[in-house]
Amino acid sequence: FACVCAFAEGEPALRFESDEISMAVKKTKKVSPLAENVENAKTLKYTWVSADEQIATVQNGTVKGIAPGETTVTCTTELPEGKQLSASLKVRVVEPVKTLKIETKTNTPVNVGEKLAIEYTIQPENATDKSLTWESSDPAIATVDNAGVVTAVVPGKVTISAATNDGSKKQAKVGLYIPSLRCETSEITVDKPEGATFTLDYYGDDWDNNVTVKADGNFYEYTAERDGNKVSFWISARSAGKGKLTVKDKKDPQATVTVPVTATESGIALGSIVTIEDAQIKNGKHEYTVKNNGSQPVKLVWLICIPRDKDGNIQFMTEPSAAGAGDERIFSDIYMVGSGKKVKD
Repeated sequence: FACVCAFAEGEPALRFESDEISMAVKKTKKVSPLAENVENAKTLKYTWVSADEQIATVQNGTVKGIAPGETTVTCTTELPEGKQLSASLKVRVVEPVKTLKIETKTNTPVNVGEKLAIEYTIQPENATDKSLTWESSDPAIATVDNAGVVTAVVPGKVTISAATNDGSKKQAKVGLYIPSLRCETSEITVDKPEGATFTLDYYGDDWDNNVTVKADGNFYEYTAERDGNKVSFWISARSAGKGKLTVKDKKDPQATVTVPVTATESGIALGSIVTIEDAQIKNGKHEYTVKNNGSQPVKLVWLICIPRDKDGNIQFMTEPSAAGAGDERIFSDIYMVGSGKKVKD
């Protein structure tokens, strides 16, 4: 038993593997048509033509980019029986990026939660496709969006990279720095007895063990109180002078905050350089001695309260619930006294 199967041949045709190609100015690219359902296809002769030779020229299948733009290249051949076949190819000529340079300086600081737009330049200015792909080496430290805008997340160092999308394979990168300390105060002037304050932000792991604070100059003292990422400093002057307060993070050597301190009037740090001694009652009057432990004369002392115990003796305390307070009293009486000698209220 034998079976003979016959298949109808398709119509002769001419086509390109792709409908379009992209190429750079002054570059060439070889293209070849595919002859389908044609006998002895290798013997065919082709005629080439470009619809706009100011954009691209073509000769024997070699396309050359002349200027940015789009045109169509057509290939034509004639079969032995006189039938003509043709195929067209869209050609896109581009001006490629030759240089990509990031202008943002290396180790530019970006504070936690803040944004920074990366500055860059592309040459030539008439490059057809100037779009870039951006990438962060560690998005946990800092992220970057499609426009090259960086958002700092936590302290650390990160590298931001940019790459061209036009096929020129140009790349550039820059290292950025997210500090653990931030302070918007540029200087402090202590011109009142109650002192002056400023606040800084700390984004590190361990303020108590990693951060050091150095007071340059012995004419003032400070206290620091932390609440979350905020650290509030209170500065009280002992005498007039100029110095600086320096805050450093041992885990982040680049994280240093320096605040110049200028004192024009000495003040008294409450509870730190003045003590009250020999408190007693004589003839129904309060009598005591103000002792100055500081280097400057005490101009004024404000006593917030003078409660008495059950025996009528004067007690000095910082809180109405202090141990041994006897019959506790509300802090209401305020006394203004002089300094350095026994005084009466």
